[in-house]
Formats: sequence, C-alpha cells, structure tokens
Amino acid sequence: MPAKSDTGDLIWISPSDLDVDFSEINERINILHNTVQGLITTKLQRKIVPNTRAIDVTAADADKYIYMVPNNDSANNNQYSEYMVIDGTLELIGNNYEGDLTGYVTTTVFDAAVGDLEDFITNV
Repeated sequence: MPAKSDTGDLIWISPSDLDVDFSEINERINILHNTVQGLITTKLQRKIVPNTRAIDVTAADADKYIYMVPNNDSANNNQYSEYMVIDGTLELIGNNYEGDLTGYVTTTVFDAAVGDLEDFITNV
C-alpha cells in the first residue's frame, strides 16, 4: 500500500505494518453480501392474472407477487395494471407504462463491485 515518507515521496508498506483488522472488514463484507443475496432471492415475482377477482388476498404467499392485470388502455400504452397485496388488502401500485429506473444499481453491477472490493481486501 502506498504511503508518503517524511520527504513526501511515496513508499510501499506492508499491510501487516498497518493497524487495520482486515478480518473484521472481510466479515462485514460477507455479511453485506449475504444480506443482499437474501434480498435478491426473496424478491417479488410477477404473476399475470385475468382480473382482480383472480387474486386470492388470503393466500399464504399473496404478498410475494406483483399481480399483472390486463389493462384496457384505449391508447395501447399500458398493457397491465400492477397490484400488490399489502396487509391483506389488494392495492393498485402501478398503472404507468413509463417506469424510470435511471440511477438504480443493477444486481450485476453491485455483485461485481462487492466482489472486486472483497478480492482487494482479501489480497491486501
């Protein structure tokens, strides 16, 4: 790792000379990674249904889906209205065909960044 000498020149020092607990950093990265993986595997799934009457709000897994109900949009801009079951009640959550996810990090980018950071810390 580069550091500056008394003269201002960069010098290399060994990670073992640093007062840093890399095992704790690695452990925190692993916890973060496992948390993110848990969120990814429990994400909501889409389920296409013919109408809202086909949604059983009392089903054990009712809150695990975004229900896609065909929409009769006269301009043909929006094929589905999106519903979720929240606290046992069916709620309309979306009826907009132009979702903007600009600025959101994808799981691929996040996993790559965490992996690169983890590799860096492990190999220091």
